[in-house]
Amino acid sequence: MIHPLLPELIALQQRDGYLRHAALAALSERLGIPLNRVYSVASFYRMFRFSPCGKHHIKVCIGAACYVKGAETLFDAFATHLKIPCAGHQTDTSPDGMFTLSKVSCLGCCMLAVAVQIDRHIFGHVTPNMVPHVLRDFLRLSQEETVVRSINDGFQEKPFQPEVRICRCSSCRAAGSARVYKAVESQRRKGGFDFAIKEVGCHGMSYRSPLVMVVAEDAVYHYDRIREHEVKAVLANHFTPASHLRRVVWQGKAFLDTVYRRKSCSFSEKTSLAETLDDTRLVTRNSGITHPESLDEYRANGGFVAFEKAVHMTPLEIVELLERSKLRGRGGGGFPTGRKWRLALECRMQSAECRINAECGVPGEECGAINEECRTQGEESVNGNHSAFCTLHSALKVVICNADEGDPGAFMDRMLLESYPYRVLEGMLIASRVLGAKAAIMYIREEYTQAITVLEKVIASLKEAGYCKRLGEDFDLVLFRGAGAFVCGEETALLESIQGNRGIPRKRPPFPVTCGLNGVPTLINNVETFACVPMILADDGKAFQAIGTEASRGTKAFALAGKVRQGGLIEVPIGVTIGEIVEQHGGGAEEGHTIKAVMIGGPSGGCIPQRHFDLPVDYETLQSHGAMMGSGGLVVLDERDCMVDLSLYFLRFLRDESCGKCVMCREGVGRLCDLVEQLTRNVVKDDALLARIETLARHIQQGSLCALGRTAPNMVLSTFQEFRQEFESHVQNACPAGKCRELTGFQVLPERCIGCTKCVQNCAANAIDCVVLESSQIISEKCVKCGVCRVVCPQQAIDNVCQAVNGWQGRAATP
Repeated sequence: MIHPLLPELIALQQRDGYLRHAALAALSERLGIPLNRVYSVASFYRMFRFSPCGKHHIKVCIGAACYVKGAETLFDAFATHLKIPCAGHQTDTSPDGMFTLSKVSCLGCCMLAVAVQIDRHIFGHVTPNMVPHVLRDFLRLSQEETVVRSINDGFQEKPFQPEVRICRCSSCRAAGSARVYKAVESQRRKGGFDFAIKEVGCHGMSYRSPLVMVVAEDAVYHYDRIREHEVKAVLANHFTPASHLRRVVWQGKAFLDTVYRRKSCSFSEKTSLAETLDDTRLVTRNSGITHPESLDEYRANGGFVAFEKAVHMTPLEIVELLERSKLRGRGGGGFPTGRKWRLALECRMQSAECRINAECGVPGEECGAINEECRTQGEESVNGNHSAFCTLHSALKVVICNADEGDPGAFMDRMLLESYPYRVLEGMLIASRVLGAKAAIMYIREEYTQAITVLEKVIASLKEAGYCKRLGEDFDLVLFRGAGAFVCGEETALLESIQGNRGIPRKRPPFPVTCGLNGVPTLINNVETFACVPMILADDGKAFQAIGTEASRGTKAFALAGKVRQGGLIEVPIGVTIGEIVEQHGGGAEEGHTIKAVMIGGPSGGCIPQRHFDLPVDYETLQSHGAMMGSGGLVVLDERDCMVDLSLYFLRFLRDESCGKCVMCREGVGRLCDLVEQLTRNVVKDDALLARIETLARHIQQGSLCALGRTAPNMVLSTFQEFRQEFESHVQNACPAGKCRELTGFQVLPERCIGCTKCVQNCAANAIDCVVLESSQIISEKCVKCGVCRVVCPQQAIDNVCQAVNGWQGRAATP
């Protein structure tokens, strides 16, 4: 069912750090695959490299949220510090061989932008001046064990016992929750306290991380942004040691800390136990309550009730329930889920539907083996095609969960899989029950190491508990790792990847529900869609249908990030306005700044300006305004962001991620990227440049094969429509936001500068002279125009000055 080529390549990369020619030759011989095909597949995926890697691998996230926070400047700062002359191109490893530096499309920690991953450690809110400190902290952490488990692994053993709850998902770890967890365990051991330490699913409020929750009999106390040295003060508010001597010592130390070291902590929120359950939450229900890996806790809180119910329902009854619920696919397209399941259920493959190798997806070298199998079963193979194969396997069906979350600025799938994995897998098992599938595959992107670790444990628990066997002795639940290709988020490209091929989309029809993995009917839904299914079946869809709009019921999880006070994972009813999301859930603009727009739907989405924030967030409304809901990435922008620069960022991303199969995507997106790049250059520009950009964008939409190409111009067209004046300013070689370096210069306004030295401390180029408590001055010869000084200045004393072709300089218009 799954071709071994990609898993074998991943194993070689993990073993050696890169793909050695000798290892690939041996793999070719062992699998009976031509060596040129092995190289063809390996070279398609980003994660594979063919040259030695350093001892440690630094990955700087350049996703949308990190990009607007200065990821490119941070990448340059790492390259400069490590003395890597050509980072990301010919040379990407430091001279001492210690560190390899690269960019990654998204780490899924957008609320902690800019995020950096070094091996398995993730650091959040990294700025250029922090580079030496981050490297030093990593080297220290790599020498000690940071992943700790309490004695009972966080599972409660008594009917009630006070608890300290901490989330250790990827984003919370980046904020320091793993170190806080270790400190709590250390203090519990030293003081002999009677409470349990429990790892829980993420609360989604990443701006408050590390969040420590102390659960008493009557209430839950929330402590925000706790650090290791504050743990003792938190515990002192609620617990005392068991023995008299320890109690006296503990209370004495706590008193001294409060008086002399000012180490006292007050909780930010006190809620009752009943109030911790939010009725409007569905896929993120029980956040901060249950242990992600505990099957017993999941069942105790309503887990697998839907599965047990599905076992006693007919497949058609389940499909009809989904149709009544009006659940739509949460992966971007919004196709009705019930209708998709009905198509898969009713599919009866005809031999004519898979006559040719290109459609059935069976690799050519396997033809002989398949035809021989058909002959042994008494079937006739006609002219070397696969008609007998199709007839023989007409009852075989497959369920696939698409967790290849590659959109820059999106992290919903990662948080759901790390915090609520059983809910997603229960939905997959229900789908397998409906279709009578023989296999269910979780396709997850390789960058999500924490989610992969959790899923491996959870899948093993499900198999041990016998849930898989209840769907048949030959049923299998499989975890498949992708190898880093954004285009594999498209379902037919995903299928090609599983089959050991380059992730190139197929022409449709036939659709996967008719002719999918290896030519058999295949149902593909994304993570959040599967997570919704158990919530609908559990109560016949009553709670789900009570929320949302008439056309689309339920809730939607959004990854809220960018220039907003409160980033994180939120779950809101479909139909709420953009303004509600930004202001109520996001806390509004950062201090001293004004929100300009939101990018929604990732690279294939669009841009909604602030004047349209009263629009409801639903599929039809967003599409009518040139955007789309997508998988749920929502990045907030303010006046410091340039819409031309962001359009170019997404075009470059999609150009690099294009599979290259069709001309309009391969050549068109590249040409469109060149045209938009001209707007950011300090050159004489043709007055017809904007018209050529718009015309080419329309042609790409009409002529591309798959959704990647058809939606590639969306961001350019939506920003062009809503911010045309900003594009026209670039034609005149002015960047109002001060982001396009060739069109920008910076100067200090003496009347505002107070000489606080923050600009000096954060300037990685050492391009600022400062007289403390008086004023600063930018050295233009050294300035790289990164804009960090402008971001950190508390007095807004750094002014943007436009550059012109003839050398004239003038102050930019106020954005």
